[in-house]
Amino acid sequence: MTPAELARLFDQPAEAGARAQAARASHFGRRVQVRGTPPHPPPTVAALLRGAGPVVVDLPGWSQEHVARAMADATGRSGHAESDMSSGTCASAAPGWPEPAALRAGDRVVLQVDRARLGDYFEYLVRLAAAAPEGLSVAPYCALAGGLMRLHLIAAARVALPGRVRVEARHDLLGIRLAQVALGFGADTLAGPLAQTRKLPLAGVPRPDEATPAGLAALIERAGLEPVLDDMTSETLP
Repeated sequence: MTPAELARLFDQPAEAGARAQAARASHFGRRVQVRGTPPHPPPTVAALLRGAGPVVVDLPGWSQEHVARAMADATGRSGHAESDMSSGTCASAAPGWPEPAALRAGDRVVLQVDRARLGDYFEYLVRLAAAAPEGLSVAPYCALAGGLMRLHLIAAARVALPGRVRVEARHDLLGIRLAQVALGFGADTLAGPLAQTRKLPLAGVPRPDEATPAGLAALIERAGLEPVLDDMTSETLP
């Protein structure tokens, strides 16, 4: 896919959804992952989750050096990077997203995309498709309200990226209902902080909570897909 082709799909929501679903089916069949995510602040530009390390959010630069320093210096539960990390060689993309060369196998990247940066986003996806490491996950979202925009970002990522890259719908960033709808726009992973299953007083029955692993799996099943519980070791909501 070229940036121009992705831009054309952006004006054709039905076609975008159909093509994204076909791409997911080609890569993963009907299987959709349920994946836990440590809670972290919504990024204004990007966030990076790498293994069991802290989540780094909105770095001034995204070279390997910047990421390594952020991982070492981050403090607190959010893993927020210090704000004075602009020294050193910076290989950031024009909108400030991580360069593919700075990413490693298994990384999970959150991209905040507003309408003014759509052209940059389409170009970034094409570059990422050519250089993304195995096991990368990408979770695009828009901080501004507007469901169709958020769904289009998911669809563009799934159409543009190869099967070695997962496309996450983050329920904490999209809203849990829109994250379920994103399954119809090619999302192959339903992710976000996981809620603990609780018991109602005296009755001893689980309190309904769609952010539990079972609740997210049920949303996937209702969309006619097969849930796969992938990573249940991430932090959960209190």
